[in-house]
Amino acid sequence: MGSRGRRDFERHMCVEAEGEKRKKLQELIETEKLLELNENKTGKPLELSEDRGSHWGFV
Repeated sequence: MGSRGRRDFERHMCVEAEGEKRKKLQELIETEKLLELNENKTGKPLELSEDRGSHWGFV
């Protein structure tokens, strides 16, 4: 692989990693929004009710 090809490859990998980070960040933001919405309705974080359900096998 020539130096130019290697540089292009590294740039491509970097862009790809940035895209993954951005996607994960977007998912986190959406999860936060959902948690906030749910807390506003029930006064309890969503995670607690989900955990309780999964431990006892309820859906």
